Amino acid sequence: MKKKIIVGIMALSLCFVALGAVQVQGEESDIREEMAALEAMLQKIAEQLGTTTDVTPGETVSIEGIPANFMFNQNLSQGSRGMAVKYLQIVLNANPDTRLAQTGPGSPGNETEYFGPITREAVNKFQSKYASEILNPIGLNAPTGFVGTQTRAKLNSILQKGVSETRPPVDNTIMEALKEIADAVKNLSARVDALYRAPGEEGDLSVSLRSDIRNVSVRPNENKDVAMFRMEAEDSDIDVQRIDIYVTGGSMTEFRGDIDKMYLKVDGDVVGERAINRDTVGRDDKYIRFSGLEIEVPADGYEDFVVTVTAADKSTFTNTSYTVGPTGSNAIRGVDGAGISVFASSVSGRSFELDHETTGVLTIKDNDSPKENVVLVDEDDNTEVKLLNFKLSVKDSDIELEKLRVELEGEDHKLEDIFEDVLLYQGNTLIDVQTVTIKSGTEDKEGYVVFDVEMDIDAGKEVVFSVVIDVFGMNMDTDGDRIGAKIKAEILDEENEKIAYAYDSDKEIDLKGDLQGDYQALYPSFPELKMTDSSIEADKDRTRANAYLVVDVKAIEGDITLTGITFTDAHWDVVVELGGNDVYDGSWIGTTSESTITKGRTKELEVLGVYNADNTNYGWVRLAIESIEWEDEEGNDFTWTASEYDFIEILRTGRIYLSQQSL
Repeated sequence: MKKKIIVGIMALSLCFVALGAVQVQGEESDIREEMAALEAMLQKIAEQLGTTTDVTPGETVSIEGIPANFMFNQNLSQGSRGMAVKYLQIVLNANPDTRLAQTGPGSPGNETEYFGPITREAVNKFQSKYASEILNPIGLNAPTGFVGTQTRAKLNSILQKGVSETRPPVDNTIMEALKEIADAVKNLSARVDALYRAPGEEGDLSVSLRSDIRNVSVRPNENKDVAMFRMEAEDSDIDVQRIDIYVTGGSMTEFRGDIDKMYLKVDGDVVGERAINRDTVGRDDKYIRFSGLEIEVPADGYEDFVVTVTAADKSTFTNTSYTVGPTGSNAIRGVDGAGISVFASSVSGRSFELDHETTGVLTIKDNDSPKENVVLVDEDDNTEVKLLNFKLSVKDSDIELEKLRVELEGEDHKLEDIFEDVLLYQGNTLIDVQTVTIKSGTEDKEGYVVFDVEMDIDAGKEVVFSVVIDVFGMNMDTDGDRIGAKIKAEILDEENEKIAYAYDSDKEIDLKGDLQGDYQALYPSFPELKMTDSSIEADKDRTRANAYLVVDVKAIEGDITLTGITFTDAHWDVVVELGGNDVYDGSWIGTTSESTITKGRTKELEVLGVYNADNTNYGWVRLAIESIEWEDEEGNDFTWTASEYDFIEILRTGRIYLSQQSL
């Protein structure tokens, strides 16, 4: 079918004529010339469009670029990074109502892994669009920009169902021309606004050194990030236009001989680039200037920028290290909302090394180590318990790994009463067994082992190791204990021996990074807790809440008797039933038979609570178990708290808001 299109060239031209009537001193002729060029471009588009166009069926927009089984299972907010952020941007871009941007970083096909102000604004649009599902159920009437439980639920629903939008076809040639005009109009408007801007908000700008990038070594012809800095704006958005990177550690003549290029990057994108040579850097200069920048720092927010260098391709560097950063008092210049220039205060720089040798780098990473948990150990025989699972990766050069040191600690009992031998596995292969050495002055609760590894690892390879303790057959007369382990770099023991020894061409290197495993609680019998249901509701006046928790309690390898329970908020009136019998009504009232669970059996623990708000106890509330007390067959008493164990921490309802009762 046909549809008439009214070409609005004359209307837009009249806008330009009105704009031309503004007397802009010093720039009037330039602006008039630009307006004439814009009108010519509009006329060209009019000729291409003609007066009619066919309306054809729209296209279906589907979400692509996200793994089939991916779900949003973590909260996200401004400053978050990672693939989850990129997938969030892909979902938001699938709908024109919530799209981040039409072009550039964040636009469809150009999604990033950084959650910045543009992403936050798109999340606000998303939350407003689906307010009935995201905001209203939790009592909010304005978007937050925070991707929490409600927002994630809607995102996951969209991932499962997909998004479809119908839209008319677009001529790419015409769209490119329209974009060109839009950019020109934007720039022209900015120039007029700059001259006739009403007084805006003044702001302040500060800068700080970040620890994300440090101890960097750069080799010949290598391009590497060497420093990171954070710019923060107060009271107003700040448009940062210039950054001066000062250089110390040698003269500028030496620096331009050792370094070929310097870059500034924001969110991984290069925003400034300077060649370092005689034409750009004089011998008496103190800094490298990057001007013409357009880095937007949001009001009461921040933006990080990275300094990157490319080392010269030469056999010998003049200096072994330099320090770089915006260390001058006026090194960073911006413009606030009132059009006033603002400068960031000086800040410490970051040093980096220039290294001719190809030195191997040994890095430690966690490889799915056991999370904090209760581990069943044999009461009559030894049990191997894994504490750490980690990956050592090597880059830049082959290395020879000689030793690894692991520190261990127990919570209540002497290590030697629980285990002596500590085992190191590579995959399923036992590499070494060492006896724990007890540290003096620790009440025999802390110790360490130094494993003899003696292994050559090629550059680019990764090796997975596991640290395991051989736990004795445990009797509950000595009961269980929580055991933790860690590997940390550059810590010395009494003999000044380093934790890790690694050599590359007879040059000693250290383990980069550190790793600490979660505690493992060792018991030959214990209650296993699993929440199966929970609920919390408020009355219509939001002054009273009713809640319940249902938890399955199973006795593992022995009879278990529950002897106590506490809650995080004492204002709850609570009744507890175990297996259908009342065991708690403000205090523990259950008899031994009612609160005992025999080996291998499961009883249902039901918690019913009522919360009446008053003038001091109101706001966000939830019913949550703080601790559970229990004893084994031999009468040994134990207390598990939410601060110690994640499986106690999750025994809770959601949160609701209660209003203050009027007196």
